[in-house]
Amino acid sequence: MRRAILVLVTGALLASCASTINTEPVNTGPLGDGGTPGEECVPVDAKSPSAVIGIDALQNTSNETVTIDSVILAYPKQLKLTSVLLVPIAQHNLIGVALTYPPPQGPEPGVMWDQRRPAPGTTIAPGSLTENLVAMVTAEATTAQAAGLIVSYHNTGHRYILHTATRIRLQVSPSVCAP
Repeated sequence: MRRAILVLVTGALLASCASTINTEPVNTGPLGDGGTPGEECVPVDAKSPSAVIGIDALQNTSNETVTIDSVILAYPKQLKLTSVLLVPIAQHNLIGVALTYPPPQGPEPGVMWDQRRPAPGTTIAPGSLTENLVAMVTAEATTAQAAGLIVSYHNTGHRYILHTATRIRLQVSPSVCAP
């Protein structure tokens, strides 16, 4: 009898936990659909196996301010996320890929590097400038990769998840990025 009660109580607890699991839809919120699928492969030096990846643009298409809650790597393999920034951009020029931090200045007009801020906790107002999502990543093996970035964010009464569509891969020399 006690065993049956324990099984029933355990089942009820599991059912109540399952009903509170976060099931926000992916890529349906006001920051976009994750972009065009692809891969960014970056050859890095073994002495400095890091890169700055700024290939994703975020723009708030809603009528409410959104707040970034967190940014993590999607399914990372030997790739470490060291920092994530939002950098306002004009003219849709992205930072792109750089092997130094901060990335070189000057080649792209409209990148407002001096206005960068840590992504978690940052708000994006409706109709504001487009934000370049910039991730600093480090390879922990010859090949390090992730299936993009996962951005969790919210506005009044809604939570969203954005999964960027571009895979990130760092190849530590002497390995090279194969086409």
